[in-house]
Amino acid sequence: MQTDFDFVRDAIEMEWPAMEARRPTLAALLDREAVVRGAAEHLAAHPDYRRSLAEADEAGMGPAAAAHVARSFVQDWLARLPF
Repeated sequence: MQTDFDFVRDAIEMEWPAMEARRPTLAALLDREAVVRGAAEHLAAHPDYRRSLAEADEAGMGPAAAAHVARSFVQDWLARLPF
């Protein structure tokens, strides 16, 4: 069974090519593992993310829905990196 951290890692992996295309210099400088840890920590404390995951779980939507939620929030998080 995948954990929230796994969903975030998978979402970062899916979004990394777009990140490299948008901000190649930044992507080259960042340690992807550090980005995964930072995103996971941020999202673990994000009330909307937690609520979205809980609602998907309560609705019985399964891992695919959790992966979609993680990817959506990761997209926003990457777009808002301050540098």
